[in-house]
Amino acid sequence: MYNMLIVDDNPRDRNGIQRIIDWKQMGINIIGACANGKQAIDRIEELKPHIVLTDIAMPIMDGIEMAKQLKQSHPDIKLIFMSCYDDFDFARSAIDLDVYGYVLKPIIAEELEKAVAKVLGRYELEYTRDRDREIMLRQIAESLPIVQEQFLRELLFGIYNSNEDIRKRMDFLQMNVADSAAIAALAVEINDYDNLIRDMDITAQYLLVYSLKKAIYALQNIPRRYVVQISDHMFAVLLFDNNSSGFLDAAVAIHEILVETPGINVTIGISDVSNNLSDIPRLYRQSVEALRTKFYWRGSPIIPFEEIDEKQYNRDEKTIDLGDLYKEVEALISYGDSDDIHEFIYKYFGDENSTKPEELVKGLTFSVVNIMQMILSQKGQSFSNILGSETAIWEKLIRFETIVDIRQWIYNIFMAVKEYLGSGNDQRNAKIVEDIKAIIKNNYSKALTVADIAQGVYLSPARANNIFKSQTGKTIFDYLIEYRMEKAKELLKDPYSRIYLVAQQVGYVNKSHFSLLFKKYTGLTPSEYKERALL
Repeated sequence: MYNMLIVDDNPRDRNGIQRIIDWKQMGINIIGACANGKQAIDRIEELKPHIVLTDIAMPIMDGIEMAKQLKQSHPDIKLIFMSCYDDFDFARSAIDLDVYGYVLKPIIAEELEKAVAKVLGRYELEYTRDRDREIMLRQIAESLPIVQEQFLRELLFGIYNSNEDIRKRMDFLQMNVADSAAIAALAVEINDYDNLIRDMDITAQYLLVYSLKKAIYALQNIPRRYVVQISDHMFAVLLFDNNSSGFLDAAVAIHEILVETPGINVTIGISDVSNNLSDIPRLYRQSVEALRTKFYWRGSPIIPFEEIDEKQYNRDEKTIDLGDLYKEVEALISYGDSDDIHEFIYKYFGDENSTKPEELVKGLTFSVVNIMQMILSQKGQSFSNILGSETAIWEKLIRFETIVDIRQWIYNIFMAVKEYLGSGNDQRNAKIVEDIKAIIKNNYSKALTVADIAQGVYLSPARANNIFKSQTGKTIFDYLIEYRMEKAKELLKDPYSRIYLVAQQVGYVNKSHFSLLFKKYTGLTPSEYKERALL
């Protein structure tokens, strides 16, 4: 039941309203009647109404003033105004008071019932929304560690890059990290993983992973930590503390607790330290880069990034955006072809005569393969399913001696993954066409080329054009012109439009060029079309 308070200075109206409708049947409980707004305000805490049905013109305090005060003190109460013809326009001026209905006097039962039903519908909508929100928040709370890990996995790969955005998400997910906290990333890899699990069933493999993560979380007297599973044999651990003095000790403690598990041996790479949340992707990459040099460290179980020989390793990481790299790799796996993959390899690795430092090339190769690994994991797959062994991938990477070998290997990996995931091309192509149309819709008023559009879907212009034409029967360029001309036709129907402005609004700086294309498309010049449209 919903409680309703009646406010009206006319006793006959107050009594009549209570009798005119079967309120109980509507789910309404009339809890009181007041003669003016002041009486209602004085009794609002006592009566606790959901709805206030009030006259406007009353002595002492009118309905408008009462509504203003209630909006400040009890914003959840919903008001319905009653009004005579003389002050109905005055009532409309109170629209900013969030009044939910107006009923003219003398009261007609059907109109009043309709106004109250509208308010009840609003309450039901709010109740459903609040209930659904509570259910979703409860579900998030119940699976909070999983949601936290998914967020951190995305953070590590550069999906989020704004400190403010990262902070808001951390706070929402109850990750109590101080604003000025020092941050470091650890990359933890299980050594010789394929041999370790050779005789394990799937259940034992999952239990192994779970037990190792649990062991890391159970450690006492080390900084706040969050563990993120990157693959079946690799974890990232993010450390947060008031200062960085305990990070190396934490890495040692993690190593010691993990190797207590029979058959387990791990190597840990440690990043530099930062106080900036948006540096987390960079810190993670540093930790992994340190880890990938383990073959040069003669079995050392913990490798700090700061101790990597700078002559061997290029530390300028701002040249490659991991978020963009992720999107490009994902696009190539989803709908790239052989030419697109070669173009990607040339973009990042150069040609066969490239003189890029060896460790920079290997570090970049690792990033590409690691992103592939994450994408496969999201699809419930792994490199083990495709290539038979995950460890062999990293071992092979370390042994490569020439850029030619790495370029060919990257190409082969891409093609193998694409072939394994090769179903659903029609759906992917349809998605590409949908994305291209969206780019045109959102940018047709700008200087836009086919190359710009193709870049938006991470394909070469030729590949994007072939897919688009196979799905629509038109080239991207033809569709762009068609879309612009249709928009121009709409604009020219405005009697106040100017042809040169219309040209600019649909992406043409040159009026003559626009006019030429418009006539070719419609058979009329813009001025002729405008004249006919206005007849």
